[in-house]
Amino acid sequence: MKMASGQICHGKQVVVTEDGQCDYNDYVLEFEDNFDGNALDLSKWTLPYQGVLRNFNHSTERQWYANTGNIPAIPISNNIEISNGTLKLIARKESTPIIGTYISDFSTNPWTYTTESFDYSSAEIDSKYKFGYGKYEIRCKIPSGRGFWPAFWMYGIGSGDVNNEIDVFEFWNNSTNDHNMTVHYNGQMCLTDYNGPDYSHAFHTYTVIWNNYKIEWYVDGDLKRRSTKFYTILGQPVDCNGIQAFSHYIMDKVFPLDPMNIIVNLALQTGTYAPDNSTPFPSSLEIDYIRYYK
Repeated sequence: MKMASGQICHGKQVVVTEDGQCDYNDYVLEFEDNFDGNALDLSKWTLPYQGVLRNFNHSTERQWYANTGNIPAIPISNNIEISNGTLKLIARKESTPIIGTYISDFSTNPWTYTTESFDYSSAEIDSKYKFGYGKYEIRCKIPSGRGFWPAFWMYGIGSGDVNNEIDVFEFWNNSTNDHNMTVHYNGQMCLTDYNGPDYSHAFHTYTVIWNNYKIEWYVDGDLKRRSTKFYTILGQPVDCNGIQAFSHYIMDKVFPLDPMNIIVNLALQTGTYAPDNSTPFPSSLEIDYIRYYK
């Protein structure tokens, strides 16, 4: 499989003040969950409070997530199951629509609440703690069916309320072979994708390596994309061993800098790619393990 080419999405010219510093130390496992028990380990994971987490106008996704705080507070067991050594995030079509109340606007005082009905329920888990540079990895099997939107990603708010995000994988628009890999920083984004095999047929291992100079995406050990922070003035990528002090480079402004939480979720799309009568419910994003190496 040919690697997706790197690109400068939002570059600016800079002068670095010191030579690049490569780190050749071995990775050390700092966080893992092998899902060998029979319940979600809440010392490692949190369930976001909102039954509706994002996209409040439902322009791209619409479901009510299992949660412990909003009305109604769907039991975790409805959409999260740990059995036979794997975690299942389960999407269901509810026989009776869920009437859910959620905060749709945090900018008002008091907050604005909205009550709507939801035909589907699903789940998201977030790591309890944030992590920085290192190697992030998941072994999982994605679901197949119209409307499913599985994702494994990292997200965090840094200083100055700047958003940082790395999407290890997302599969949307009814495709289980179009692997989307995206970075976000300060409201800007850079997306790269490629067409591979049907990833819903088996378990696969998805890995991101992120350091001060580059981000690399791997699937089953094969490099699929490399995105560097610095490029030469002519647009050639530069790694740690190519940075020279007081030289001019193009810095990609879409390069996350702050620690992030690990997130895995299964969303349901709306509009053209919404579920229909062909969509198999219930279906799950099944996860063997999640690991972070520092």
